[in-house]
Amino acid sequence: MFNYNGQHVPVLDISLLATGQPAAARLSTRLVLVHYTPAGQATQLLGLVVEKATDTLRCDPADFSHSGLSNEDAAYLGPVLRRDDGLIQRINVQDLLDASVQTLLFPEAASA
Repeated sequence: MFNYNGQHVPVLDISLLATGQPAAARLSTRLVLVHYTPAGQATQLLGLVVEKATDTLRCDPADFSHSGLSNEDAAYLGPVLRRDDGLIQRINVQDLLDASVQTLLFPEAASA
């Protein structure tokens, strides 16, 4: 959790969520703010700690393709984009949190 312009913002470590290992403390590890909409609630800010975030890209969703892997425990892992410098995997922000975690992270939204 951190304070952003007077608003408390919960933070998720995507590496920890996906692999069980926290994000490495490197210059390319970043905190990314995204808009997250808890079920039936107003949009909230959510912080994501991501590794190897050295660029901001705008990509056509049609350029992404299925990774060939299926993981019911990681529904947030979306399709991949193949580039000369490696793969980029899209994160489906709305699939990051189940209802119980939403209630813990956004208690004001849940009671509104």
